Amino acid sequence: MILTGYDIVIFDCDGVLVDSNKKKSDAFIDVIRDYPAELVTKFIEYHKNNGGISRYKKFEYFITNILNENFNEELYNSFLQQYSHLSREIYKEVELTPGTLALLKQLAKERKDTFIASGSDEKELNEAFEFKGIKKYFNKIYGSPTSKEVIIKNIKNKYSSGKNFVLIGDSYKDFEAAFLNKIDFIYMGQFSEQSIELKEKSQQNAIFVVNNLEELLLKEVPIDV
Repeated sequence: MILTGYDIVIFDCDGVLVDSNKKKSDAFIDVIRDYPAELVTKFIEYHKNNGGISRYKKFEYFITNILNENFNEELYNSFLQQYSHLSREIYKEVELTPGTLALLKQLAKERKDTFIASGSDEKELNEAFEFKGIKKYFNKIYGSPTSKEVIIKNIKNKYSSGKNFVLIGDSYKDFEAAFLNKIDFIYMGQFSEQSIELKEKSQQNAIFVVNNLEELLLKEVPIDV
């Protein structure tokens, strides 16, 4: 198995473990649906090209950079409340991506430490994976408001030197978080919504590229870690 050479495997969530990217984008659209179409389009483009960044940062960006208004806490909290409700429902509905359960079982069999580092809300993630019955496969599930870069740094700090880490993500922002923490990055592209340019950059900077997690089980490719 490709991941055999790693001690600690860190997963992004949306678009990696669950097929939720499109529904999450639709949820953002739903929250800001009353604004002019060109502003909605601009925001969704920003959202898709900044996978791994939390809703907290994205709604702040929408207010201050797209609406070009002073930060409005009441509006901001209204956005967050609406989106949180939609997100919880999405996680109940979406399916695991191909190979997710089989890979998690194999990693458990090989006694790998596994984590989730996501831009999604940490409390919602824990609720969702408890609901889906797979929370038991992870040492810990981390999410926003803590940034992915900091989450990975904190995970690394739990271990002594000499351990091999890898992050599996679907965005260039995921690669940046891995790079800043000096760990390997595997790009999973099947469900990514980022631009073609960012997909190419993600592929170029990945130690390995897969369509889905199933391929990590099926392909026997040695990794020099």
